Amino acid sequence: MTKTVDRSVVHAKQREVLDFLIEVYGDDSDVILNALHEMAARVALMAGVTPEAYAAGMKHHWDHLANELNRAFQ
Repeated sequence: MTKTVDRSVVHAKQREVLDFLIEVYGDDSDVILNALHEMAARVALMAGVTPEAYAAGMKHHWDHLANELNRAFQ
């Protein structure tokens, strides 16, 4: 089952980017996530970020945002 993107989970500046991504890729969250992962990995590789640092940074963002969203939607 395809999940569509809920625009309300991002702030205004990111919403502009998300709107563009939806325009380009459609609103299938899997397709958008794959595009974002690839872009982020390319930027990280070109910046010399190690896989371990990249993964640690993603884990940090995940934990922070999960706590923030859980508080907001309780």
